[in-house]
Amino acid sequence: MNKYLVCTASILASFVGGLVGSTLFQCSSANAQMTALTGSMLNLDGPDGKLRVQAGYYDGSYSAAEKGQPLVALYDNSHNIRLLLRLAGHNESPVLVFKDTNHRDRMVIGLGMEGAEQEPFIAVFDKNGGKKLLTGNY
Repeated sequence: MNKYLVCTASILASFVGGLVGSTLFQCSSANAQMTALTGSMLNLDGPDGKLRVQAGYYDGSYSAAEKGQPLVALYDNSHNIRLLLRLAGHNESPVLVFKDTNHRDRMVIGLGMEGAEQEPFIAVFDKNGGKKLLTGNY
């Protein structure tokens, strides 16, 4: 009988511990919530209600060549895109774009978008938009 009491107490303690743990470590809707799933974008808002992460694909409204290309964008507290991960070019090469608060590309890292070699590149841009290639072609 004592054996059953210990087993029952262990099961009960495990159940209570699970409830306490799930309550303490749950991701509340105030921390992050999915706010909209539209035709081509998934938008995630932060606790302040501002857009923080966007994932989806280009709908082709800006450039028909980009239609269907996937993207992930990270926004800062002022609602500026600061980091953009996307596929680009004929090779659908991965490209990582770092932007400043004035919406200008400041550094672009990726694989060659046109040639079969897909050589890596790193391009940096000064405040006037002047480009300097650290490696590769962009």
